[in-house]
Amino acid sequence: MKETNNFKLHEEATQLSDTITSYKLSKMYLQQKQELEQLKEKYEKLNELFEDYLKCHRVMVEEIERLQMQKNIDPNVVRIQYELEC
Repeated sequence: MKETNNFKLHEEATQLSDTITSYKLSKMYLQQKQELEQLKEKYEKLNELFEDYLKCHRVMVEEIERLQMQKNIDPNVVRIQYELEC
């Protein structure tokens, strides 16, 4: 009689253990899935920020080039061109 009870207890314990393990695995999976979604959102935001940075950088480089060209232009030539246009 005791063997049967022990066998049943063992079977119930094994089923319980499987249930708890499955629950833990499911919980871990959901947590990992949530973390992945959060990382995707952060990655998208970083991509947007980087694109904005690149746009600003291009504008700044163009402005710097424009200023350097103005610096390289002889002021006398500009004055002469201005006077000729008038």
